[in-house]
Amino acid sequence: MGDARSTVSLSFWQDFNCFSRLERKWKDLFSRQKFPNHFTSWEWMSSWWDSFSGNAIPHVIGVEAGGTLLAVMPLMAIPGEKETFSLETLGNKFIVSYGTPVLAEEKVVGSLVKFLSRGLSRLLDSKEWNRIVIKGIDQTTTKAFEKIFVSKELKVKVESYRSSATIRLTGEWEQFWQMQPPAMRRSVKKGRDNIKSQSLKLNFYTCKSFGLRDKEWLEITRIYKRSKFYDEAGPLSSNVFPFWERFFSRATESGILEVILMLLNDRPAAFSIGIKSKHKYTVWLLDEDPNASLFSPARLLIAEIFKRLYKQNKKICEISPYVLPYFPEFNTRTSELYLITAGKQLQIIRDISKKLRERVASFKGKDNIKDKAAKKVASFESLQKEIKSKLGNIANLGKNWFSKRK
Repeated sequence: MGDARSTVSLSFWQDFNCFSRLERKWKDLFSRQKFPNHFTSWEWMSSWWDSFSGNAIPHVIGVEAGGTLLAVMPLMAIPGEKETFSLETLGNKFIVSYGTPVLAEEKVVGSLVKFLSRGLSRLLDSKEWNRIVIKGIDQTTTKAFEKIFVSKELKVKVESYRSSATIRLTGEWEQFWQMQPPAMRRSVKKGRDNIKSQSLKLNFYTCKSFGLRDKEWLEITRIYKRSKFYDEAGPLSSNVFPFWERFFSRATESGILEVILMLLNDRPAAFSIGIKSKHKYTVWLLDEDPNASLFSPARLLIAEIFKRLYKQNKKICEISPYVLPYFPEFNTRTSELYLITAGKQLQIIRDISKKLRERVASFKGKDNIKDKAAKKVASFESLQKEIKSKLGNIANLGKNWFSKRK
């Protein structure tokens, strides 16, 4: 973070080398965030720009202080008819930044969005725009910029995409796993039992380096093309190969990429492509070979990923829309995952109540002191019921909120 006494200022980059020039500052900003949107990383955004920008002109708005980048919002101007332009966020139907395209210091994000709003206003005054296209942007950021669009009487098109699911990794691994639906746990157990009964060797292999010329990539594309969720225009279509080649190279070098293969007798049965930071992990793509469905490879890989995340002390796991078909139960159970820690506190209160009741029952002193102790136990039990009631209300609110987002 820059010196607190430094002047905060707006910066604009509109040259075609701006992504390369901003690499160090952008990566530094990303690394300082506790829970960054992984799709705003320099590796992701620069790879998209180099692969899909076409004849677009970069318009990157930044907020700086003392030479330190505090916020960045990459936009592009696409030339239209009669010297007009379309101002758009980076993204297309293949690759999009799920959530806000703004990367900003988390502690002061509100103030920084206001600065970016000023920058956006100046940018909108600099050209004749025929439309504004916002892709995959979150509602909070849209509202922050809405007044500007309205005041300038600009037509704004919002292209909505399915949201990623965010899972908080609270409590211990065993508690988390017990919170999963019985169907999920049965599927994993059945898969392991079938592997054992057929004397197969199960292994999870993490690729140390990864590229389109590696044999692991050939295995991943083989699995994906056999998948029941295969889409010719999907994330692994040939149109997207230039993006993946650049992103895999840059993300491997930065250490934010993690590719895991689940192997049965050294043959890949499932794969996952993940993006990681200090406290957060995003499962971007995950699929299984349908020929190995007897062993529930996707579910086994999911369980292994979450087990690893707990060992690595990650706090949040984000599931991209491409992976959600393998997480159907989370649509109704996500809110319950937030309650693990609170449930643990409730258990502590129950244990205290139990011990107090036992002590009161065995108390041989004066009756008035025994009555006071009994009242303490009653107050604890009353608190216990109140907490349980509130936890139930929170769970219902969470489920209602999540169902509206689907």
